[in-house]
Amino acid sequence: MRIIIQITAALALLLSIWAPASAESLDAKANVVNPVGFFYFYTSLEYGCESMGKPVVRVNRKPQNGTLRTEWRMSKMNSKGGCKGRPARGLAVWYTPNKGYRGPDKFGFTMSVPGLAPGASYGSAKHWSYTVNVK
Repeated sequence: MRIIIQITAALALLLSIWAPASAESLDAKANVVNPVGFFYFYTSLEYGCESMGKPVVRVNRKPQNGTLRTEWRMSKMNSKGGCKGRPARGLAVWYTPNKGYRGPDKFGFTMSVPGLAPGASYGSAKHWSYTVNVK
């Protein structure tokens, strides 16, 4: 029964983030912490809009001219559908350019959710790549 619920929940998986796609451009301000996104995996309204757990993050490409920081925190869901506005635990990601740096940078990371069935909507992992323009 658990596997059926897990598969059904995975099929109903919705992913909400500040940046809508997996390959993004990011305009960042120099000398400040810049939000990259808020990432959360959750079940459909039918299954109570429950978090599917804390994602595991692997940085595939570190920024050459800055740093990334992540924090597991609470925020409201901004997805479409019945779960919008409900509180959710998710992973906030920030990029901070090196002090005084202006110019291009790139980074990438992969997130996976423990227990998410392989072959689900996003598979067992999802990759994001960012090209940054620090102004």
